[in-house]
Amino acid sequence: MNKEQLKDLNLDTQQSKLIEKLFQSMKDGSLSEEDLQQLRDSGLTKKLLQKFGGADDSNSLDAFMNLTQLDGITRPVQEDISLLTYESVLKRMDQLKRLGNERFQKSHYTYAHAYYYQLIQLGNRYGQEVVEKQADISEELKQERLAQLNKVASLAASNLSLTFFNTNRIEESLKYADLAIQLDKSNAKAYFRRVHALQLFGRIGEVKQTFEQATKEIQDATLQESLEYEIHAQKEKDQLFEKNKQHTLKRIETDKQYSQFPVELVWNDNMGRCIMATRDIKQGELILRVAPFGCALSDDQIDLNCGSCFRKIKYYKSEKCNSCKTNLLCEICIKDPTIVSMHQEECSLISFLQKHYPNAQTRDFRFMIRVLLSGRANKLGRITKEKTPQLWNQQPFIYDSYEDLASLTTDVSKIESKQLQSFTVATNSITNFFAAVKGPKYLSDPFTKQEIFDLYPKILFNAHEYIDPLTHYEIGRGIYPTASYINHTCLPNTTWYNDDHGLILYRSSRDILKGEEITTSYLDILKPKLQRRKDLKQYSFVCQCERCLNEKLGYLCSECGEELTEKQIEIWDPIPEKQFDGRVIVCSKGHFKPLSVYESLESIGETACQQELIPTFNLLFAPYHPIHIVLYKKILSNSIRHFDEPSKIKINTVTDPQLLQQYFDALWKSYKNVFQDPENVIMFSYVDDLSELFQLYKKLPGDNRAKLLEIKDKAAFYLETQTKLSQNQLLKEFEDYFQI
Repeated sequence: MNKEQLKDLNLDTQQSKLIEKLFQSMKDGSLSEEDLQQLRDSGLTKKLLQKFGGADDSNSLDAFMNLTQLDGITRPVQEDISLLTYESVLKRMDQLKRLGNERFQKSHYTYAHAYYYQLIQLGNRYGQEVVEKQADISEELKQERLAQLNKVASLAASNLSLTFFNTNRIEESLKYADLAIQLDKSNAKAYFRRVHALQLFGRIGEVKQTFEQATKEIQDATLQESLEYEIHAQKEKDQLFEKNKQHTLKRIETDKQYSQFPVELVWNDNMGRCIMATRDIKQGELILRVAPFGCALSDDQIDLNCGSCFRKIKYYKSEKCNSCKTNLLCEICIKDPTIVSMHQEECSLISFLQKHYPNAQTRDFRFMIRVLLSGRANKLGRITKEKTPQLWNQQPFIYDSYEDLASLTTDVSKIESKQLQSFTVATNSITNFFAAVKGPKYLSDPFTKQEIFDLYPKILFNAHEYIDPLTHYEIGRGIYPTASYINHTCLPNTTWYNDDHGLILYRSSRDILKGEEITTSYLDILKPKLQRRKDLKQYSFVCQCERCLNEKLGYLCSECGEELTEKQIEIWDPIPEKQFDGRVIVCSKGHFKPLSVYESLESIGETACQQELIPTFNLLFAPYHPIHIVLYKKILSNSIRHFDEPSKIKINTVTDPQLLQQYFDALWKSYKNVFQDPENVIMFSYVDDLSELFQLYKKLPGDNRAKLLEIKDKAAFYLETQTKLSQNQLLKEFEDYFQI
């Protein structure tokens, strides 16, 4: 950190010295409680968090700074449990349950975890080591006491299961739901916990078995009613699953479009629809080309791109519609009569929007307009594959019908009530909108209101961004039903992009064997596992790909460098006043550190930009941990964006070009540590990096032509492999962006 960077914080001399001391202490590991207290007292906590990535919670910084706050935290001495009375144990268990519940209600899940875990261990130890060995009480009393201990422990295990569920640790959630049932078969909530975890794993057969067991065991009338509701909800899901199965089987039998490509649509009773390879596929081969059922540009892109194919309009002649004064068509699309006709159908609707809501953000509304227009035309037989734009038909493609769109699976039960209410409002709004412009029967003849409502969650979960491969900027959104058949994995074997005419294309990112499933990714696979789990929660499943099942913890002991595993996590007595939640990880040599230190750094790494964190991350995280990628990308993106804007230089901006190049090298090394074949698995990340590196060298003084050519050639190579750049309209933008 230099003095120039500190100016951006408007600090006085004393504050500047304090921050310099703080970061120096972080580097050499000497950060003390006194340092932290001075920081809190200075009032700089919030300001620092905002500068270092937008966090706004002083507790997060405290947890992050907790690297040396170990005073008073010691491994608990295991007490002689035989000296405790049965009554005192029950009292202690009740106290732990209360503490756990209090923390759970405040969403302090890590503290709740510790208290519930301690309760379970206390009940188990006392039962096995004392009650079972007591010779001075009757067998009947012994069994009664064991049952009571198990009952209380079962409730804690059930609560712990929910705690893990809420923090996306679904394996642990299932484990403790099973334990709760084992301890007390009448624990109704434990069955619910087990069902919810099994549903995310897709183990529907076990869900039904669990319901059957619960029906036999649960006696409470109120809980029976809840159980009946859950069973009814599962039956509705089963009916929807069966309906989708029948639609898929019918499509497999009658739809021959897939034979144009080296894949086939299949049905799997566990996974549902899948796309499978029908032959060995070489890296870079075209796997699918799918037409949009509906798409729309983002509001800030309407004047920059063609309204049909989404080409950058500055590279082509174009015409703006004289009626709506909004829709732009490039010189290629304007010659296609079907594209012109499609806009004529929407023109009056867009004109109405422009007249009455000139400054509104309308992308989602325009998106739904096109989906409904396509659906109406398809239901009335006015649009079929043969009647689609001529430009689409220049190469093989998949055309999905309205029935294909309507049959996409969505688990509405997982959508929050507030979101469902917004769908209801949106349905009413767009119905009234069409009625006002097109007449009351325009939509009501082909659609019921329920059909329109049902489209919203399908689009929410299945829409695809239209991403500029060079800038990673979102141009618009589209819905491509067949693309939604491709399942997620955190190690996908395809990459996707949009072609010259707005269709979505999938190419193999590696060699694929005949019979192998075609996969994609629904999220940023550069993130750590727990963050990926969190991002996937909206899709109502837990990823069980090879990477997720085998991914190591990736934590290192800061004292000796030993690689740590989940088996080394222990639960000690929480000390809330020290922000210690009781969870520690202990290496084989006895060195320990609060688990929250690692988790807080992982969380901060998602948003942080400061280079001062690099030594700490290297000390605590193994080279293959994805957090290194996340941090380097944040640092580089933030720094290059402000590199030639001195007025915007922040405390966390790197201004040394040689250091920036070193960070790029470190980032690419991190890619290789995380992925075996990163150039293919995350090709667009390399292109993104090279784009930024190119812009950096353009800003540097001196003759950098050789370096610029090297970077440009690398980017062209990656794009040629996956997008056939030389034959793609992207080439014009590429040459413009990489102009030397």
